[in-house]
Amino acid sequence: MAVSSILEGVRPKKPGEAKKLGFNDELWKMVELCWLEDRSGRPSVGDVLSCLNDAVAFWYMREF
Repeated sequence: MAVSSILEGVRPKKPGEAKKLGFNDELWKMVELCWLEDRSGRPSVGDVLSCLNDAVAFWYMREF
């Protein structure tokens, strides 16, 4: 079912606990950009890596 939904253009919504899990707004936006049907609008690998590096820095700064 999930595969057919994705093929139909349906994407998951941001979970309510996303921030608690470390998915800040910038990281979620990057995920959404990666899902774009038009490949020319998708981020480059370098952009994705940069976003992930920022997310890792954010995670290390958090207190657990």
